[in-house]
Amino acid sequence: MMSNESDYYVSIDFGTSGCAIAKGCGNPDPERIEVFSAWTVIHTGIDLKQPTILLANPNGEFVEFGVEAWKAYEKLKDKAKDYYFFYRFKMNLYDSPNAETIQAANGKSLPAVHVYAMTLKYLKDVALEWIDKLYGNSVGNIHWIVTVPAIWTDAAKEVMRRAAAKVGLSRESMVFAYEPEAAALFSRLDLLRDEQTYSEASYLVVDCGGGTVDIVAHKMTKQLGHVYIDELCHPVGDDCGGFAVNDQFEKLIMDILKIPLQQFQQLKINCSAQWTELINVHFELSKVMLDPKEPFAKFTLPLHKKICNEIKKLTGKSMEELVENYGDEYIEWDGDERDIVLHFHAMNKIFCPVLDEVCKLIKRVLEKSSCQQVDIILLVGGFAESALLLKNVQESFPKINVYRSSTPTYSVVKGAVLCGQHENLIKPILKSIKIDGNPSPALQPSLSNSLPDMALKSDSADDVTNTFSDVAILEEPIEQITMDLPSTETNAEIAKQLLPPITKHLPPTITMATSIEIAKHLPPPISKHLPFVVSRKMRYSVGVETTEPFKTNCHDPSRKFVHGKEDYCAKVFFPLVKANESIYVGAATRQHRFRPLTNEQSYCVITIFASESEVVKYIDDIGCQKRAIVEISDLPKCNTDLSREVEICVDFYSTELEITAHSVTSQETKKVTVSYEFSHTT
Repeated sequence: MMSNESDYYVSIDFGTSGCAIAKGCGNPDPERIEVFSAWTVIHTGIDLKQPTILLANPNGEFVEFGVEAWKAYEKLKDKAKDYYFFYRFKMNLYDSPNAETIQAANGKSLPAVHVYAMTLKYLKDVALEWIDKLYGNSVGNIHWIVTVPAIWTDAAKEVMRRAAAKVGLSRESMVFAYEPEAAALFSRLDLLRDEQTYSEASYLVVDCGGGTVDIVAHKMTKQLGHVYIDELCHPVGDDCGGFAVNDQFEKLIMDILKIPLQQFQQLKINCSAQWTELINVHFELSKVMLDPKEPFAKFTLPLHKKICNEIKKLTGKSMEELVENYGDEYIEWDGDERDIVLHFHAMNKIFCPVLDEVCKLIKRVLEKSSCQQVDIILLVGGFAESALLLKNVQESFPKINVYRSSTPTYSVVKGAVLCGQHENLIKPILKSIKIDGNPSPALQPSLSNSLPDMALKSDSADDVTNTFSDVAILEEPIEQITMDLPSTETNAEIAKQLLPPITKHLPPTITMATSIEIAKHLPPPISKHLPFVVSRKMRYSVGVETTEPFKTNCHDPSRKFVHGKEDYCAKVFFPLVKANESIYVGAATRQHRFRPLTNEQSYCVITIFASESEVVKYIDDIGCQKRAIVEISDLPKCNTDLSREVEICVDFYSTELEITAHSVTSQETKKVTVSYEFSHTT
């Protein structure tokens, strides 16, 4: 299957420090991917994204974005306090994905989804204008791809999804791409320096962004002329990106001023536009230009007159006095130009704590048993432009080949285009593949056990939180209970006791056979352009609540209850997938069936739990949390028959947790509403 040449794939790299846009058309070809380069940036000859800075008016309406945002904010002067000035706001989705609002740099707040939506709308409009100028009416469908860190929680991705929906980017027209995975697809020529390494290459892609450093470990193999990628371990990351260096610089300034954090934060609020220019433009350029081969270099950072005046008000001293009193020979003050001058050694000292954290993160991945054969590290992302970072990683891992992408700043946004093209090519193929004469397992629910499930729900919307039981599949038949239940409270208690045991019937593991079958359906030209990710490692054990026949030597006595004449154990965790399990394309869907307990039931809620542990026994084990609440409505009505089964399908391969439901008896698709509650863990 070939893509239509009039179809365009537009990727949006919505970064913490900067944003980028790229486009491609037709079938995957890295050489045909273009990056939008017409934004107003400082002309330095260095690749810089449009800074992720947003200005909204007092009504919360969009005014400007990027460089023009801080320029416009600076011109507001006394009116600035009434506006909303946002920068570094994407990190909220890492730190507090469930937060309803985002605080602007000047202390004001707006709804989080609205802020992200304004940003996406700006980037979408720029992309559409760009494509329209180039191609006019000749453009067919536009497929959108938005990049996200691989370590984001479902809650964070759902916030971004809601923001996208507000600006017309629907689930049908937009997909997410994992940032390090996108970079790996685009940068394979950097990874594979010669054709021989195609047969056996294990590598890390270290995506050094503004907010986070995100690491994926891959093994690349070749089958039938196509390149396949298996994930060696689940993605690992932390908030030690380029902005962490900015934090160290701000800490230095605070030490020079000798003021407490609260006063320093107020200084930044009072000089929001000027401070943003200092950090996001001047200091960012210094970070990129810092070269360990030039140890006698000096870096001048201009302090705006307003910043200097605010410092004088806070400390009663001039910057010249404060720098002199600080007493560091590698830090100077140029009063004529109002520049703070940092020698190489001062800049190196600022970098050191962050570089140490990056190398610790890489070491953590390399120490995993599955990553012992890694022989290549590829650095990508804007922070990877730093020659000091490259040198530090090379010296820390001397036995491993450490490379930097040829285009580190744009490898993610370019690779995201390939991810979108890949998605459009592979999904239709999966629908038609047959392995050994059988349809693809991805489309065949496991039907090894058809014993009934039970679930309980009152039709009253007010009872939502109290009268659901989870779903489960019976290991042994249990007599159905159709008694009248006297009250909501009693319903809830009975529901907890009626969770039947679950049958362990996961789909069969699919290996490279699936990949080979897919390869047979791909046109030959694709082989040199499209490495194919065939498996991902699960970061979490994910499952549902169930009950099991009570075993004295296995279960906690406090969880025992009696149903009929049998003893059962409550709140048992049944895994749909386990942490560190490999999920293969074509076999990443897990099914789960239930049947309603009462004739009148038309609504059900299923709670999905997750834990980083490979072994989870109960849903309230330490570290086991609610990951998602799945609400299923419009269950088929029936006055006498309780055999109307509903099956949920959870796809773990995609960049989002995809959950669908359908009636087994009528084959009708049921409306599913998913809310995510999983909190951030590192």
